[in-house]
Amino acid sequence: MDTSAQRPFAPQGEGVILRIGDKTSAFTPAVSAHCHQVAQEIAKQDKRFRFQRKLMDGGTCEASAYCALGYEATGVCLSLGNYHNVDTKRKRLAPEYIDLRDYDTAIKLFVGLARTALRYKGHDDQLAGKLKEIMAPLP
Repeated sequence: MDTSAQRPFAPQGEGVILRIGDKTSAFTPAVSAHCHQVAQEIAKQDKRFRFQRKLMDGGTCEASAYCALGYEATGVCLSLGNYHNVDTKRKRLAPEYIDLRDYDTAIKLFVGLARTALRYKGHDDQLAGKLKEIMAPLP
């Protein structure tokens, strides 16, 4: 898990971010889809659980390096205020910060990933199912 600069499209307080890519690359789609499916299952069970699925293109994280070296990887991050200790509104140094509600949802996601009965298969089952429905012959 990492942090990424707070963006208007990825606000703090809206939950952990399933990071599908960064400034350098898109991450492994099947791994991202697996995490998304698990997050959806958690959200069905816990109405307070919130998550976001976003391309966080402010910088590059280690998942790009792993993918470039042939590994499967995705990202999970928290939206970070005062990225690199810069308060851009006041134009001065300031401490970085996260929203603790987002941190709580990150913990719930990691526990859910560890406990899920869904097994990673190397492809996106939900998308494959939707495509099969679309491609099915009409009666």
